[in-house]
Amino acid sequence: GWIDLSNWSLNGNPVDISVDGSLGFITLDYPLDPGESALLQGDFIVKIPSFWSRMGHLGDTYQITQWYPKMCVLDENEWHRGRYHWRGEFYSDFGDYSITLTIPENFITAATGSVESLSFSEDSLRRTETWKAYNVHDFAWSASPDYTLREYTYVYPQSLGGDSISVHLVLLDDDEDHWSDVPAVIDSTLLYYGEWYVPYPYNDLWVVEPVLLMAGGMEYPQFIFSAADVPMTRVLEMVTSHEIGHQWFYGMLGNDEVNEAWLDEGMNTFSELRYMQRRHGFFGNMSTTPDWIVEISDQDISLMTYVTGTAVERVPVLSDATSAGDGSHPTGFTYYTKPTFFLRMLQRQVGDEDFDRIMSVYFERFMYHHPHTDDFQAVVEEITGRSWEEEFDFWLRGTGNADVWVESMDESGTSTTAIVAGDVPHEVKLDLLFLSGSDSLLTEFILAPGITDTVTVSGSWHSVIADPFLCMPDRAPWNNALPPLSQIRPMLLPFPRPTHYSLWVLPFPSYAAGSWRAEILCMSAVVPSYMGGPFTWSANASIPFEGENFSSWGAAFHAPLFREYRRSLYLSTGISRGYGIGSAKLGADYFMGGQVAADRHLRFSFGLELFSVEDTTVYGGCNVQEGSGFEFSAGFSSSDRNYGISWQGDLNALASPGWNDGLYARMDGELNISSRITGSYLTRTRIYAGRIAGDAPLHILLRPGGGLFAGGITGAFLPPDGLLSPQEHYFVRSGPALPGYQNSPARGRAAVSIEQRLPVPFLPVEIFGGAGWLADGFDDFSEDTFLANGGFAVRIAMLEALFPIWVSEPVDGENNWEFRWRIGLSPAGFPDLY
Repeated sequence: GWIDLSNWSLNGNPVDISVDGSLGFITLDYPLDPGESALLQGDFIVKIPSFWSRMGHLGDTYQITQWYPKMCVLDENEWHRGRYHWRGEFYSDFGDYSITLTIPENFITAATGSVESLSFSEDSLRRTETWKAYNVHDFAWSASPDYTLREYTYVYPQSLGGDSISVHLVLLDDDEDHWSDVPAVIDSTLLYYGEWYVPYPYNDLWVVEPVLLMAGGMEYPQFIFSAADVPMTRVLEMVTSHEIGHQWFYGMLGNDEVNEAWLDEGMNTFSELRYMQRRHGFFGNMSTTPDWIVEISDQDISLMTYVTGTAVERVPVLSDATSAGDGSHPTGFTYYTKPTFFLRMLQRQVGDEDFDRIMSVYFERFMYHHPHTDDFQAVVEEITGRSWEEEFDFWLRGTGNADVWVESMDESGTSTTAIVAGDVPHEVKLDLLFLSGSDSLLTEFILAPGITDTVTVSGSWHSVIADPFLCMPDRAPWNNALPPLSQIRPMLLPFPRPTHYSLWVLPFPSYAAGSWRAEILCMSAVVPSYMGGPFTWSANASIPFEGENFSSWGAAFHAPLFREYRRSLYLSTGISRGYGIGSAKLGADYFMGGQVAADRHLRFSFGLELFSVEDTTVYGGCNVQEGSGFEFSAGFSSSDRNYGISWQGDLNALASPGWNDGLYARMDGELNISSRITGSYLTRTRIYAGRIAGDAPLHILLRPGGGLFAGGITGAFLPPDGLLSPQEHYFVRSGPALPGYQNSPARGRAAVSIEQRLPVPFLPVEIFGGAGWLADGFDDFSEDTFLANGGFAVRIAMLEALFPIWVSEPVDGENNWEFRWRIGLSPAGFPDLY
């Protein structure tokens, strides 16, 4: 898309616009004094792109936002010369809008404001609408012949003025059950925000179902796009309420969304949490399933984002929000959740009555204006009668965080004593909850930097929780209770709760090693260790129903040794035994990254494993051989992810002092390249080379059709033999990885291969072709050791079904052209940077 300017004049005189990228400048012939005005007129043409980010069209549905030349804001500080950017939002000035739209007669429109006049062309094929909107700082519209319009009137109670609002629900599905709960969400949001802050002041509110929206939901004055419904959750409700809430924090209070994004996103997310808690309770307000399946609350999601962000924080809340588009810092943490918990802490410190008064004065003073952080701070100090400089500096202008924990609890029969400590930057007042069965006692305590607080209450209490209502920006909320809070849930929707140690359990039947068996898979974490939690561990067991037919078990542990901005070190260990094979391993992974997500990323890995084979019955004598030995491994990975071309290179080495005979070593090199053709269509190339030296056992030798063992949690699910095992139809992308040779008995010590994938337009399908050599050494590569295959792959989220329907050298009993299938993890299922 693009925009073209022509015929511009100032007070009737032609003017030139100096254009620098997406920023234009006009030089005035004379200074404009306070109170004076000037008339700027001109023409512009917009090329509407296929849908991208906020604006565009998909078929005949048009979502037109950020579409006209917009005046920069001149406030008391300066001209804010913001350019167009693909991520983040814009700082705009208030004004009155009159927009005339001429559209095909069968299109339904939605826009900021309301239609004040309407006319039709002589042939009745086009309709012209004049829309008016007052005291807003942007204008957005959408049009489609596929829209269905539902309208009703919301009336505020007399205690809030009794005003009426015309609500317009614009949908892409005319089924009466589609979004049937959304009107209640709209009404509740209008009521709650009206009670907490001020009633909605405009006459119209448009809620539109997007045909496509990268951001999930988006707000414009008197107009929002909401999100798709997600089964078993209240995501649609949360997003709808959040976007309507922006009519207050952005619509009425027109803050600088670039440099002070927290004033709308942070305040509105804080209000969104209030909404979900008031309408659905404190616990489990985001999930609609029974609590025994999953219990997710909106504050759990926000707290997860906060915990994940604290270890890598480097940019303060008061920073340029558009700069987060390059991946240099997390938008959600910096501008949404950290200020959300700052406001919850502020509300707890000042009390509900003073907090409500703060927000009331804030709106009264700055409605339809451009408030800044200093303005809000001044209102807080005015209402409370004390300075809040220390708190605002630490949480908004700095990059610090805090931690509160219960150090000990002593129950002495007639009284209970809890010692609470914390790493806090300033004095804070928090709640302390004592529990015993269904009984509870709530008291408060005060923490100061470097000082613990001892709280003694009468009665015998069995547990204690510090900050039970999550009012503190706490980087480790899992240590707030004694005994620690915990939950056990089935591994159906394993969503972490940062306040709880979670254990997810999944029992399931399987068939392996000639017997039906009972399988159980367990995983435990507070927050997954790679996201900022203290650890993750998993365990699995397989018990045959018939005799002692190869039972198996395993356990793994993963924990961060340190996490910093773009640097982290993790420790992993695991042990397993089953189906005639045993393993015990210890490893470490070190990650390094650049300043932004698009910079090159490096990974160094080291490992030591004791691997043994006691019985070859299940895996087969062609795949493994009896024996045992230590294997040392080291790996290096480098990746560079950009919009046009992304690549990742891996180099892995393994060496052993010997299995049954003597020393052996293996070296693997792999390069994966993704090249964007257009939009979401990418070509994918994989190049592999491997070499083995020494007396390597069978499980080390190169297999043409992929690896023999699947790692991680996937390996715990897969049977060792049978239809869905790597021996037959599950595809492990390692070695030459030619999926058409899954049944090939060939083994080698040297291999080179290449695979190319091409996307099929409009379908989740890729055409692939691969070829390479497999032999005892590179010198043995010849026409006789050449292998090739081709077919297509169907992607299903992160899984794919592969159909290698042609191979150059079929195994005995097969033809070149034949139906073959495999399943595996899809490289296309994992998101690229963009």
